[in-house]
Amino acid sequence: MNKEDVTAKKRYATGHTSRGCVLEDLGLSKSEVRRLKAEVVGPTPARKKSIVKAAVKKHEAEMLDRYKKHTGLTKTLLANIKARMPELEKLLAGCSSHWGYEDPVYRLYHGSYKVFGLQDATLQIVEELRTVAPDGFPLNADFLQIVDRGTKAGEFRLEYNKDWHRHAGPVVEAFFHARYFLEMAVKYGRELDEPPDCLPSGWASVLYLYNLR
Repeated sequence: MNKEDVTAKKRYATGHTSRGCVLEDLGLSKSEVRRLKAEVVGPTPARKKSIVKAAVKKHEAEMLDRYKKHTGLTKTLLANIKARMPELEKLLAGCSSHWGYEDPVYRLYHGSYKVFGLQDATLQIVEELRTVAPDGFPLNADFLQIVDRGTKAGEFRLEYNKDWHRHAGPVVEAFFHARYFLEMAVKYGRELDEPPDCLPSGWASVLYLYNLR
């Protein structure tokens, strides 16, 4: 860059000349000057309106596409639940029975090793819930974290007695969460014919379980 170009840039930077003048000082053509001025000044009001209209149209199309995709996935989920309803109902009945629900929860407070048997029930529920997931959809990460904490104790060990609730508490917690989602799947699999626009809390929870909300 020659001395004149450097001088022109300094004049522009210090505000001692106009934009048009400095561009001409740099030896630019008139068309280049107009283009650069347009970039500095920005689009005309008509052009701005056109840009905004195009952006809104694109956003609306994207939202419509997402809505259609989401609706299709929730319909698939509901259809899968209905198709597996006999298995889901049987599992829920077992997890609501005296020996499958009432007694093992009591064992937590009784300090009995039998509470650890709930781990198998929890894992069985999780596997059944996975069977109705739309293809490729994993279960909710928060839920899986709770399940992992509540199913890693394994068989009872005598040292668990030293800190009973730290070891046994997560077992019952994981079972409660798994049973809740099983119960909601059965409830709304029975009640709903189509995914509703106004979501009942239990169905909304089911959608969260499958990362659809």
